[in-house]
Amino acid sequence: MTAGTAGTAITDLTAPGLAQAKLNRAIAPQSGRIAMVDSITMSQMVNARATWFNQQSDIGKQNREGFITRTSMADFYTNEKMWTLTNGVDITIDTDAAALVVDGSNVIDFHTATSGQCAIGSVFTLSGIYDCHPETKQPYGNLKQWALASGGATTGSSTVSENIYLTGPYKNCCAANGDDLTPASFNAATMTFVGLASTSYVQGLMFHPTAFQFVNAPLARIGTKEEFSQKTFDGLSISVMSQGDIINYKQLFRLDILYGWAALQPNLACRLIGSAAA
Repeated sequence: MTAGTAGTAITDLTAPGLAQAKLNRAIAPQSGRIAMVDSITMSQMVNARATWFNQQSDIGKQNREGFITRTSMADFYTNEKMWTLTNGVDITIDTDAAALVVDGSNVIDFHTATSGQCAIGSVFTLSGIYDCHPETKQPYGNLKQWALASGGATTGSSTVSENIYLTGPYKNCCAANGDDLTPASFNAATMTFVGLASTSYVQGLMFHPTAFQFVNAPLARIGTKEEFSQKTFDGLSISVMSQGDIINYKQLFRLDILYGWAALQPNLACRLIGSAAA
């Protein structure tokens, strides 16, 4: 999901408010939500709405932790590691006459007239494919958004996030009147991408922490007690090994960490997109 207008700076709470609404529609838990944006976006928001972002009780926390304020049902932080997406050279395309969509899968085929590669991570809608309530399955007034997970070229099929469910308890898209779609509904559908071709946009993010998962496991001990040490802090385990280099008379150290991460519930996160990256 995305909120905001690509190419228009985020200078007020319109885009965050829309992101909040989209998370509400996805039945994301309302407590504990977090919003992260880069410093330029944050400075534009603060400059336009200074009174919302300068509560005296939060000033010290801004300096210590990058926390700005809580508004639009989320804690706002600045983060200079926000991802920048550059759209592909071709964003005016259709799905193939046989889009190869199967209920429950994430596969979709682009039309063979696609002139270039679409960027992985780019977000698009399909004509006639609407979003719906996760529980009641009633239609929303907006088209369903998908993100390109792999592919994006004329050859071979592409995959999207999230999976396409046409019927049943996992149904996540529908016709404008709420009726169930069929695989044929995706054939020769016009794709509309967020943003302009070959243009870069910083991807801010509002999310509930359960959207993502990070796991870490301690490594098996090797070597002697003097050579191997392992410490765990806040659930993060790191092992340290040391050994002497008798040739060069040096003490060598090695640090290792075993981890993995995944977006388990991407529907509980919404990107915040504003002006093109400088």
